[in-house]
Amino acid sequence: MNPGVQKTFARIMSMLVCWHPIIHEIEYYQCIAFPFIKVFHKSPVRCFEILVTLIGSWCQNWFLFCPFPPFNILCVIENIISYHDQKLMRHFMQLNISAEIYGWNLLQTSFSEVFNKRQWLKLWDNIFSNRIGFLMYCAAAFNIVMRDVLLRCKTLEQFKGCYRKHGISASILIQKAYDLQQSSPPEIDPEPVVGSFASIPKGAYPTFFQMSQMNIDLQTLTRKRIIDQEVHFMQQREDALEITHNYLKELQDLQLLRRKFLLDCIDWTDVDALEVLHKKLIKVQNLIQSNLTDQVAMLKGLIGENIFGDGKE
Repeated sequence: MNPGVQKTFARIMSMLVCWHPIIHEIEYYQCIAFPFIKVFHKSPVRCFEILVTLIGSWCQNWFLFCPFPPFNILCVIENIISYHDQKLMRHFMQLNISAEIYGWNLLQTSFSEVFNKRQWLKLWDNIFSNRIGFLMYCAAAFNIVMRDVLLRCKTLEQFKGCYRKHGISASILIQKAYDLQQSSPPEIDPEPVVGSFASIPKGAYPTFFQMSQMNIDLQTLTRKRIIDQEVHFMQQREDALEITHNYLKELQDLQLLRRKFLLDCIDWTDVDALEVLHKKLIKVQNLIQSNLTDQVAMLKGLIGENIFGDGKE
């Protein structure tokens, strides 16, 4: 990645997170934003406002199932393809190819995987100048334009390969998207699901969307799990400290006994008596070592191996 693009990417993503913290929770949003940052990285403020507009209008209802893909949006694409190309949809269903493959792969990369820069700019020029739902028609149109290739696919990897670089013309896709939009019945109109356009007002950047209840629940569960882990660790720590205290007291007693034997060895001159004391001394030393090994093993079991690491990376 170009160092300038990389620096601007980090800066703008940080700005977006400051604007709305939920973006930090959405891993796929970096993929959505990257093509725009790459194209407009020399104008960070303009790029930021483009992305704010993109989030606030075209992506406003994408986060209802956060952190998962927007199933509500993918259902719209599925409905459009089902109405206009039943054979292609049957092919998808027979091979268990979901909208996450034929729809989400396009949306989460902002179509950057299937077009070069010039074609990509032409596509987004039409998307930004149309109703919000036109983006869904573009995703459906790509599949219908590529139907001959897709109908020959038999494996998941083959399908995924169709949503990478291709020689398809953006003009053909755009024209097909307009045709789909004009010939679709009101029942599959994307507008009720995707929402309507809202421009950025002067003075402040508004919050266009709400955090999904699913994401709130996940965050609550995560916080509860962290608290439970902290309580459990504190209990383990108290148990470990008690064991350590008992161990140190026992070790101290054994060390005192060892010193007593050493002093006795120094004072005595009887060889047999010294040998007996030496054996007792060895026994006490082994007992100390065994005690140390057992206690360390017990502590490892309580509070984990890492705390007893040797400090090496």
